[in-house]
Amino acid sequence: MGLNVVIGDCVFILSGCTFNHDNVLEDNIVVASKVTLAGFVHVESGVYLGQSCSVREFLRIGRRATIGMGAVVVKNVEPNSVMVGNPARLLRMKD
Repeated sequence: MGLNVVIGDCVFILSGCTFNHDNVLEDNIVVASKVTLAGFVHVESGVYLGQSCSVREFLRIGRRATIGMGAVVVKNVEPNSVMVGNPARLLRMKD
């Protein structure tokens, strides 16, 4: 784990994850196995990060978003969205 990583309450982190410097993970987040967060990533409450997904530096993942398995996030993610693929694209919005 890198320097200045802030992890909120009720955050479930599986094995093999890499958090680089200056990450913020708010409350009620699930981080599946082998997720990689580059520096200065902010993950808002209620997010699910799927297995082996990657998030580039200086990005924000919006509240209640879902990032699919193996997705590569290269831009900010809107709240309540489901993102999949490489590069990650919007699959649908949650109700």
